[in-house]
Amino acid sequence: MNELRIDLGCGSSKKEGTIGIDQQGISGVDYVLDIQTQPLPFLNQSVGYVHSSHFLEHIENPIYIFQEISRVCRDGAELEFWTPYTWSNSAFVFGHKSFLNEDHYLHMCVWHPDFWAQALKARWLLKEITYIIEPKALIDIYRNKISLDFALNYYKNIVRELVYLLKYVLTIKVTLCSP
Repeated sequence: MNELRIDLGCGSSKKEGTIGIDQQGISGVDYVLDIQTQPLPFLNQSVGYVHSSHFLEHIENPIYIFQEISRVCRDGAELEFWTPYTWSNSAFVFGHKSFLNEDHYLHMCVWHPDFWAQALKARWLLKEITYIIEPKALIDIYRNKISLDFALNYYKNIVRELVYLLKYVLTIKVTLCSP
């Protein structure tokens, strides 16, 4: 199936096989628009894959773009978002306006999915969160006999970035069982 695959805020590093969207008309960008205020140039339910790497932290409130993603995604679409981790130094470089961590997607997909289903007119199912850890940090943690879980919860600058894999679901079928 030849489906639309898009890369939001791609800059000059567009993911291979995707249509690049950015607010700057640089090499690799296929559509130039203000992603924070303008609609994505795709039909409703026409996109099968959305990629975004180090874009979401540059916007103050991602709700509009999340609603646009929901509008253009087809049922079963895959979402892949890469962001700096809240507790890494790189999260605080100039130009970053949002500081993202796993709680954002747990809030949307696990803790309050009904609220977000209304806002997004669909459900986003959290499939996986991957912590990107510098090898040197991992070696130091193990050499010092520190639990990785403990380090992730209480130490700063262990995780450099997070990768969120989600599935876009238009409807969820619920089967009720009687006792």
